[in-house]
Amino acid sequence: MNISAYMLAFCQVVTGLLFLISSISKLRDVYGFIGTIHRFRLVNQYFERPIAFAFLAGELLVVILMVVGGSILAWGFLLATFLLILFSGALVSVLIRRIQTSCNCFGSSQKQVTRYDIVRNAVFVLCTGTGFFLVQNANTSGLGILDWSLVGLVSVLFVVILIQSGEIIQFLSASNQ
Repeated sequence: MNISAYMLAFCQVVTGLLFLISSISKLRDVYGFIGTIHRFRLVNQYFERPIAFAFLAGELLVVILMVVGGSILAWGFLLATFLLILFSGALVSVLIRRIQTSCNCFGSSQKQVTRYDIVRNAVFVLCTGTGFFLVQNANTSGLGILDWSLVGLVSVLFVVILIQSGEIIQFLSASNQ
């Protein structure tokens, strides 16, 4: 089996899982997500609600495209990359302007936006970009249920660790002092 097939499957599962977790957490508190957009102070208040719903629709579309796969998988990776870059730009703007607010990327949180959020998103952009590149050259059709199960397990661990990376780094930093 070709390693690129496993890498593509990994990118596909990671991307789908990331956007599934993100969209479900935002759907559980849509008004909290709209409030986050408001606190970022990037758009006129009139556009906050439509942007929130467009972003949620985009996230859900990414999940669908990752699950369906096949010939539309490349579009899913492109949309995921676009959304990650867009939100990362908003996070960078918040940091530059020293706005003290939470990201709420994965649900309601009091955790302030930090540079670790940017690094986390950069890693996810690397994953979605890699997936887009690999979808042109790799094929996961030869992967069996055991292969997908292993890729799924590794992907879940990767996503959970990366989502919590800021807290993990802060914990390790505090324990070293």
